[in-house]
Amino acid sequence: MTGAPQLDDALWQAIQRTCLAYDRTMMAWVRTATALMSFGFTIYKFFEIESEQAQAPPGLLPGAAQFGSLMIVIGIVVAVIAAIEQVRFLRRVQAEYGRVPSSPTNVIATIVGVVGLSGLAVVLLRL
Repeated sequence: MTGAPQLDDALWQAIQRTCLAYDRTMMAWVRTATALMSFGFTIYKFFEIESEQAQAPPGLLPGAAQFGSLMIVIGIVVAVIAAIEQVRFLRRVQAEYGRVPSSPTNVIATIVGVVGLSGLAVVLLRL
């Protein structure tokens, strides 16, 4: 006989609470990734404007642009790692209990990652 084990209500509610707690953790990682990417964009743009106003010779501020790009990359990596861990967790729960409550957090992490990648492409094309 194959299939999911029968779960009593208490166990199903415990699984739901655990999945919701994991979703909250996932959203915290997404917020962290978004903050890192935003910080990277801000650093990049600030020093781009600052170098235009100061008429600084080329080569004086490339470290700031590279640091901003690095922060964006770190934010993207954080979003990807969080999404991978979420999928692993959901697969473990599904393998043991047969069903998992649905959640949009991986979709949100994917959107944040794609926005970060497109922003990084814009930054790198302007370097």
